[in-house]
Amino acid sequence: GASRSEVAARMGEAFLLQGKLRNAREWLDGGLFSKADEALGWRTTGRLLQLEGRLPEAGKAFDKALSIAPRDPLLWVDIARLRYVGGEHLLAVQAADRAMQAGPENPRVIELRAQLLQDAAGPVAALALYERGLAAAPNDRALLVGYAGALGEAGRTVEMLATVRRLTELNPRSPVPYYFQAVLAARAGKIDLARNLLNRNGNRLKNVPAIQLLQAALELEAGNSAMAVDLLERLDRRQPYNARVGLLYARALLAVEDHQRLRQRFGPIAGRADASPYL
Repeated sequence: GASRSEVAARMGEAFLLQGKLRNAREWLDGGLFSKADEALGWRTTGRLLQLEGRLPEAGKAFDKALSIAPRDPLLWVDIARLRYVGGEHLLAVQAADRAMQAGPENPRVIELRAQLLQDAAGPVAALALYERGLAAAPNDRALLVGYAGALGEAGRTVEMLATVRRLTELNPRSPVPYYFQAVLAARAGKIDLARNLLNRNGNRLKNVPAIQLLQAALELEAGNSAMAVDLLERLDRRQPYNARVGLLYARALLAVEDHQRLRQRFGPIAGRADASPYL
């Protein structure tokens, strides 16, 4: 007997969590939300628009949510992620700080701040923040994933594997542990093993940028440079400001001797004073 406006925000969020964007849009379009769920409705609309690549419209939706719930820590997390995707890293950090002020013990807030800190100062700097979050929420899978990644980047592989085992205990069907083991195998030069571990994921993580980056690196190492170029070209379009993707893409273009595309894409960047020596 509930009206559509009373359930629209919740239904939109439910479909969004399932990855069913078209269904989510059917409930969220028009912004007809009940007073109680208005902030959630606009926040969910912003997340949907961001996933669709409509970043300016997503920002406007978040602004509407912000006018209703200015101290919602999860809203500030979403705003920070939108700004980060849009290349506004300083503004993203400012939004993350607002999220920390509003919800200092919220696992999603700690996860975001640790990710930004890891990007800016490296994995070792982020470990303490991940550990603080896990002390309060030891079974939070997103925090465990981030912590395992930071441990691996910091070279603490034994602790990383222990964290990965914990993830497997919490969710035996998760494909994420295979990814982490594939990274370790790749770094040890065991390319075939790394590829086999990734294949155990099937297609469950095929659209995750980190997975695509690892696949491209493995193909490049295995001599399949053209396949690596195809993977990295798509990933470079998705993440044009990702320096690691850019360097690997440049390396792949050089490997297939596509010198013209290499100069067109990376010539201006290589000419900058702060350019990577490798580039």
